[in-house]
Amino acid sequence: MNMGTFIRRTLGSLVLLACAAVALQAQITLRINSTNGSWPTEVGWQVVNTATNVVYHCRPFGSSVIPNGVDISVPAGQYAVRAWDSYGDGWNGASITITHVALNSVLVNAATMTLYSGGSMTCPGPTAVTSTTQTIATFTVVVPCVAPTITSIPATASVCSGTSRTFTVSSNLTNGTYEWRQNGVAVATTTINSYTIPSINDSHAGVWDVVLRDNCNPTLAVRTSNAWVITVIATPVITQQPVASKATCENTNDVISVRATGAGVTYQWRKNGVNIAGATSADFVLNNVTASANGSYDCVITGTCPPSIVSNACVLTTTERPRTTTEPEPLALCPGASGTLTFAATGTNLNYQWYRNGQRVENGSSNTLNFTNYSTSMDGQYYCMATSNVPNPNNCVITVQSRSVTVAGFRRPTVSEQPAKNIDACVGGNATLVAEFAGTGLTYQWYRNGSRLDGAVANSLSLSGIRASDAGSYTCTATGTCGLSVSSDVCVVTVIAKPTLTEQPVNQNLSIGDELRLSVSGTDVRDVQWTRDGKDISGATSTVYVVEAASLSDAGYYAAKVVNSCGGVVSRAVRVTVAEKRIPQPEIALAQTSADFGTIPVGYTQELDLSELISNEGDAALTVTSITIDNPAFTFVTAPSLPMTLAPGESRSLSLRAAPTTQGSITGTMTITSDDPVNPSLTVALSAVYTLRYAHEATLAFPETEVGQSAELCVRVNNSSSVDIVIDNATISGAAASDFELVTSTPVAIAAGASSDLCLKFTPTASGGRNATVNITSATGGNSSVSISGDGVVTTSVVDAETFGISASPMPMTDRLNVRFDRSMPDMNVDVMSSSGARVATFAVPAAQAGSTVVWDGRSLSGSDVAAGVYTMIFRTPTAVYTMPIVIVH
Repeated sequence: MNMGTFIRRTLGSLVLLACAAVALQAQITLRINSTNGSWPTEVGWQVVNTATNVVYHCRPFGSSVIPNGVDISVPAGQYAVRAWDSYGDGWNGASITITHVALNSVLVNAATMTLYSGGSMTCPGPTAVTSTTQTIATFTVVVPCVAPTITSIPATASVCSGTSRTFTVSSNLTNGTYEWRQNGVAVATTTINSYTIPSINDSHAGVWDVVLRDNCNPTLAVRTSNAWVITVIATPVITQQPVASKATCENTNDVISVRATGAGVTYQWRKNGVNIAGATSADFVLNNVTASANGSYDCVITGTCPPSIVSNACVLTTTERPRTTTEPEPLALCPGASGTLTFAATGTNLNYQWYRNGQRVENGSSNTLNFTNYSTSMDGQYYCMATSNVPNPNNCVITVQSRSVTVAGFRRPTVSEQPAKNIDACVGGNATLVAEFAGTGLTYQWYRNGSRLDGAVANSLSLSGIRASDAGSYTCTATGTCGLSVSSDVCVVTVIAKPTLTEQPVNQNLSIGDELRLSVSGTDVRDVQWTRDGKDISGATSTVYVVEAASLSDAGYYAAKVVNSCGGVVSRAVRVTVAEKRIPQPEIALAQTSADFGTIPVGYTQELDLSELISNEGDAALTVTSITIDNPAFTFVTAPSLPMTLAPGESRSLSLRAAPTTQGSITGTMTITSDDPVNPSLTVALSAVYTLRYAHEATLAFPETEVGQSAELCVRVNNSSSVDIVIDNATISGAAASDFELVTSTPVAIAAGASSDLCLKFTPTASGGRNATVNITSATGGNSSVSISGDGVVTTSVVDAETFGISASPMPMTDRLNVRFDRSMPDMNVDVMSSSGARVATFAVPAAQAGSTVVWDGRSLSGSDVAAGVYTMIFRTPTAVYTMPIVIVH
């Protein structure tokens, strides 16, 4: 063990002993500093209480550590410093200084260790005093006069007005004063540790603390406590009484209000002295008021502090309104027929009046309206108003309006779209004839050559697995309500098949001036186009191509393209040579000079096999040196290694892939280079159409939707092509993908020329803009996407407008409406909504003062008069929504 460790452990043991001996005495901190002499390890010394002989610090022999800045705790009393010199020569020259920390005074000032020579020493001691020369210093330790120590203060509290409160503080102060302060101002000084306020009032609220002063030094021995807060709780006081009486219209909402101040105020409304369950707010709202609500209402108000108080009473009366018992039903009449509209209601002294398109119907003052010998002049929207003939001092609604119903007649159907006049139908294929009609209650029947076709009872006729017997003249008849009918124009269907070649052209080796004659023939030939070296020959559109006198420029490769609506076929490519003298040489030939990959849906690729494309029709070996394609949209799937040698009569095949990246017609050229002396370079024209066979809007924006609620919208997908397609799948991606859901199940089949909807649901999980993308995949139609968006809004409270002092007159209105505000309102937007939920008008109202009025002119969003009917006026503020029903008559 080193000397430093020994000293620290020895000091620790001494301190523990000292603490045990004087546990009940005040402890004073002393600080020891020392200097070493010539032989530091020979020096040893102790700090000893001379009355108790307890050692509080010990430095043993053999330690080279200088005790500097070492603090010890001792009780008050008399002390001595004893020293030893283990060697015995007494000339080390070491010194010790001891300071009273609290008083900052030196008790032992660098006492030189005129050391006691020899003797023995132990730590922690004590060691008997054997010589007076051992004691090198004595000193006295006294308790200092310092600031008191506070151990607890009063707690922060809320106190009822009028009650008593005592503040108590705990400390070690035994002889001194307590200065009690409020908001830093002294209000009382006591010699005891408590202060009592007999009756708390508002003036006692504030921040309190206490200043403790020890009489040993009232100026310096001072301690200020932490603060505590006293809040005074006020008793309840009514600041606004309910109105004495209130007249309310039936089936409206109303409110009786009281206002009170005080802490923890609660409310309990009573009707005729009996508590109303759940009526515990300052505003008692009456919803859908009926006569059963009539009575006397008051409110018992209770606070955190007693006593409770009772408001003045408010007497409520109700004016009843008529009620509908039977609604009219829509009428759909055949020409010359009769019908009746009936409306019934209950009420007092009812008067009835019918309206057509918002205009009063002459002689329509009964609850029934009869139609005799119907004609189209009677068509329109009809409704009936029933009015109670009673006094109405409060301008209550005393009318009830029936629903609006349609009276309309049935008309002869019309043809809105005729079928095609002529159709080439492919054998074994499919064809669809479509006739569009407009009318009601339509049924359909197709005819071929004047004979009814069993089961052909839709406006479209699908012919599948077409046979020769399907050829003929087709018409469609549509029959509507009342037996009225119309027939479409005739569509002539001719049954054909994809062309087949019965005669192919042959190679020709000609001399200059010989006739060049090439011919092709086949079945169901509609169009022919001859090509030379892959390029169309102008005017060469018959089955026979003739050049009466061939020249050197007529040499090349010839082929015929034969097509109809069922497809096409290309004849073999034949080589025509024109020369004066024939010598053995290679002759390259191509089985075809064009390769059409057809229509490729966006997002997909197409492969094509070119069987025995390259052949050697000469009488010498042919070497192909390169095969290149100039458009990267076309690539090789399989291709021969180059250079490639073909013996006379030998041929090779290729496989190509079309992978376009942009929509539209894609073309390219495959160039084949060989050692043919006449035609060293031949080309194959490559083509494809990269298309999206359907169309839709690029974006879909949902209306503002409350968070947690849902809205649905649909994307209309229009198949504008002549090919049936299937939407295989639709997925949603993006930052807010989880807020959107695909409602329509996939796959979705869409016939050529038809449309279908992909419907989505928007359920926002948070407020603000929400964005995502719908990714549509279709192997038959192509891939696309739609950007979708919506705004989530936080629900605001919806309250009846009249409850908050918003009223409108006259009611029903004709050409203008006065809207009055009985209380001040913030800026707001006002919407007028139809019974179907459509916004028909909107206007802004700046902040309104109590008693102010604004006027709505009854104009719609388009500037025209809003049609007669029942509407809802919605007032939107930043914190609430208020609604009020209105009725418009003209």
